[in-house]
Amino acid sequence: MFELPVAEAGEWLDATYGIVSAEAEAEAEAEALGWDAFLGGLLDDRERPDD
Repeated sequence: MFELPVAEAGEWLDATYGIVSAEAEAEAEAEALGWDAFLGGLLDDRERPDD
């Protein structure tokens, strides 16, 4: 495929992480995919046992 020098890749990853942290990226991705609404729909559609 291709070769990428390790040192340069590490520098690129450090710079990228400095711009957008992994936590911020995960939150943005989850929001864009609508996981909360999706999971809420799944859970609301299930039958609930009587308390």
